[in-house]
Amino acid sequence: MEGAESGFVAAWKWIRRNASTMFFFGGFIWDSVALHRGSKPWDLWLLLIYMCLSIVVLALIGREIKPKREEWFNWVLQFCFGGTLASLTVLYFISAASLPSLIFILFLAVVLVANEYLESRYGHMTVSLTMFAVGSMMYLNFAIPVVLKSVKPVWFYVSTALGLGIAFLLRRFAITDKVSFKPALVAGVVFVLLFLLKWIPPVPIVKREMIVCRELQRAPQTATAMVEAPPWWHFWKRSESTVHLRPGEKVYCYTAVFLPPGVETKIVHQWYYHDPNKGWTKDLRIVVPVRGGRDDGWRMWSYKWNFAAGDWRVYAETENGQVVAVGHFTVVPVPAGTAVDFKPISMR
Repeated sequence: MEGAESGFVAAWKWIRRNASTMFFFGGFIWDSVALHRGSKPWDLWLLLIYMCLSIVVLALIGREIKPKREEWFNWVLQFCFGGTLASLTVLYFISAASLPSLIFILFLAVVLVANEYLESRYGHMTVSLTMFAVGSMMYLNFAIPVVLKSVKPVWFYVSTALGLGIAFLLRRFAITDKVSFKPALVAGVVFVLLFLLKWIPPVPIVKREMIVCRELQRAPQTATAMVEAPPWWHFWKRSESTVHLRPGEKVYCYTAVFLPPGVETKIVHQWYYHDPNKGWTKDLRIVVPVRGGRDDGWRMWSYKWNFAAGDWRVYAETENGQVVAVGHFTVVPVPAGTAVDFKPISMR
């Protein structure tokens, strides 16, 4: 009997010692199973549950209402924050296309990892309130455009203000003086600055595909094109990176972007040329209306001819300049009649 009892005590001590890690990975694994690709209604409901549960626990901590084991609240907050940040990291990552937005994703990954080591600090409401404010601002930045079927920039400011407002109300509801709203406010200011600098990905818009190609042909449910056959060690590539261009030949940039059902906006195709003397200069600009709801993304393309030799790139951007996708290629002029090895591709 004593052996069984001592084994139980040892197991309980191990669980307590590793509970932080278990709850962290529990939140991440649960979210990986429950979260779908892109923004589905279930995803938003799941994140809303995390947010509401966090509000309840923070309100109880603020009123100094605690369970028999104080770490239980810490574990619940870590589970909710871990699930929320894991989900949002994935959703923001699939919307990121520029280097600044990828740096922002790296910041989210750091916060996600830090969540594992902050379990003992969540009893201090300033830390937990700041983490809640970051998660709620990011969630509302994603959810409000989906619910209102609009991706206008004003909704980013509304979502940021709403997330901070909820955190502020939790601070006012608390009876303890050992909590500060200032770190959450600083996080909100940083979010606004990053948005103005175009560092935050354009959620809920998601790039499905961008292809530089030629001889694009449209069909009702698909499109076909020709691309130069890449070297065998680049067998996975579907977009041209080096374009051997004959006189008068067109080059297309095909883009498919996913938006939630009912969302309508405009996507800009901005072509750039790297001038040896002036650097990157703007060239062709095409604005295309897009609608959400198609799983494979709304299809759009633009094309041009009469290229200068050298480096080119095409940005697919929102109307306010957030980068959705980027395509790079180099034009190498060749004489008319030059044989070019093409392969056909299809796009849904």
